Amino acid sequence: MAGTNRNRAFRRRGFSLIELSIASSLTVVVMLAVGGALLLMTRGAAGIQNSSRLNADASISLARMRRELGAAVTVTSLSATHIEFTHPDVNADGADDLIIYDWTGVAGAAITRKVGSDTAVPIVENVSEFSMTSTCSIVTLPGETSDVTGEVVLASHESIPSGSTGSFGAGPVSYYSWRGQGFIVSFDDLEYYSLTRAKVYLQGTGTSGTLYVSIRSSSTNTTYEEKSLSLSSLSSAEYLWYEFSFSSLGSMNPGQTYSLILRTNTSSTGLNVGRDEYATNPVGSDYYMMSSNTGGSWSADSWRDCRYILYGKLKYYSPHAGQTITRKYLTGLTVRLKLAQGTSVAEMTSGTCCLNRPEITGL
Repeated sequence: MAGTNRNRAFRRRGFSLIELSIASSLTVVVMLAVGGALLLMTRGAAGIQNSSRLNADASISLARMRRELGAAVTVTSLSATHIEFTHPDVNADGADDLIIYDWTGVAGAAITRKVGSDTAVPIVENVSEFSMTSTCSIVTLPGETSDVTGEVVLASHESIPSGSTGSFGAGPVSYYSWRGQGFIVSFDDLEYYSLTRAKVYLQGTGTSGTLYVSIRSSSTNTTYEEKSLSLSSLSSAEYLWYEFSFSSLGSMNPGQTYSLILRTNTSSTGLNVGRDEYATNPVGSDYYMMSSNTGGSWSADSWRDCRYILYGKLKYYSPHAGQTITRKYLTGLTVRLKLAQGTSVAEMTSGTCCLNRPEITGL
């Protein structure tokens, strides 16, 4: 009897139903806690990974922009979210290239980069903020007092004027399709003027032949001087400024309308002249013209302007203080970039020094 009691004392006692329920509940609580911790760790790791990727994207894109902007030669368009500038040869064609950086201003849209006539491609995605702040130097050159000035800009159109809206377009030029830009030079006390040079914004089409650029009377179609250029020398990859020098245009009449005429000797389109097309007519004058019958008759190509610059010298009746020349140079840019994807954000601000001090034209 005594042995039986001892065996009962050492016999292992089982768990009751209440104890099993409590143990199960504790196990569930522990597992939920562990699962929650793992979920937070996973989400945290993903967030860190996204932030690291955004920071890397921002850093790489800013480094590329800083490098190219620092080597800019001229700047033809500049705003907080858009810049167009020429850069030393990037596509191995031996000529400077036009590079365009642009952001639409829509959060989430990409910043795009365009070289010449190539298609714009995104360089960084998920952009929530992008802005460029320029630092410029302005140089004003006083003119000397004389009745004959040095070479000055007589007339020009380089881009859509501030306050107007529109778009850039192409004016095809061929043997049949001529393009003309009328211009008037008029100043008080001006006796006459000479025209020395013309620059025109052109793009070739790969056609062989010859381009002819002339100065003509708009009333009689008399040609005063004409210059030629091989079409094969024009870049077909992008628009560039091409210069033509004149030697016999020394007594032009102030207030008279003359025309800058472009034509070719090819039946197919040999080149495009760059032009700006206004949303509304800013001046009420139809100076840009076209002819579809080899200059036989002309019609106004309304609300458009050819991109051109005319240079020359002014002859006054009496001595005048020469026109002051103001030039604006870009010395530096501060670029601010913010990327956002979900809850991950990368924000950077970087400055670049424009080594060539590119002149800002057409602004």
